[in-house]
Amino acid sequence: MTSTRWQRVKAIFDEAREKPAAERAAFIAAEAKGDAEMIAEVESLVTSLERAGSFIEEIPAAAEAGDYEIGANIGPYRIVQTIGAGGMGTVYQAVRVDDLYRKLVALKVVRKGLGGGVARRRFDTERQILAHLDHPSI
Repeated sequence: MTSTRWQRVKAIFDEAREKPAAERAAFIAAEAKGDAEMIAEVESLVTSLERAGSFIEEIPAAAEAGDYEIGANIGPYRIVQTIGAGGMGTVYQAVRVDDLYRKLVALKVVRKGLGGGVARRRFDTERQILAHLDHPSI
């Protein structure tokens, strides 16, 4: 997918997720101008967002990105190590501890004050992109 095409898919997705469910399909079809591949990609992103449900759980208000140490719990996850830190927050390697399933995950804790507006949309977009990645090294 070209960069230009991805930008169009992203723009349609960003608007579609704000629409009521009953209006989404028609909106996506109209915005994609009947392009079946683009419609399928946007609908896939919307479906992933809906399936994610409460995937992003609120962290305790007192916690800041970088405040967690190895062994600390965040919701059903236990911190294994710090992977990295940047402008948005800290990324930890974590493991689910409630035995719902067993898998190492990357858990991003966003810095306090970045929860609204443009930052939230960027984070949501990042989450959707990462949710579609499927590679043994990830």
